[in-house]
Amino acid sequence: MKLRLLPHYFKYIGIVLFIGFGLIANINDFISGFKEGLHGDTFEATKIQLIHPVFASHAFEILHYLGVLIYALSKDKTFDEYIQRLRLETLSYIFFVTLVYILIRITIEREWEMSAAYLFEVQVYMFLIINKVRKKLILG
Repeated sequence: MKLRLLPHYFKYIGIVLFIGFGLIANINDFISGFKEGLHGDTFEATKIQLIHPVFASHAFEILHYLGVLIYALSKDKTFDEYIQRLRLETLSYIFFVTLVYILIRITIEREWEMSAAYLFEVQVYMFLIINKVRKKLILG
């Protein structure tokens, strides 16, 4: 199977999308959590929104996730068959870890629900971390 990946410079585009739209999509929640503090005191004066909720919508969240996906699907500077094999093995590990996690959660709590965005985000982060660690350990 020939895995077609994006050119290396797409890693930088993915990072910019991930950080930029992640900040925009979550800045209002950050500000309200910071102002309310540990006790959850809600005051009308603290209902300041830096960005209008229309702009901090799901579209920015989607672009945030798209940035992580673009980063994960970009080639490394040195890309050969061995690096491709490491990436595919990492994907298979993540698939099985996800299945085990879901089975354990369903066993513990029958009426358990999880958003698809959360599952996607965790899988991509796991891919990035495991792939980086495996490359460092194997390739030095």
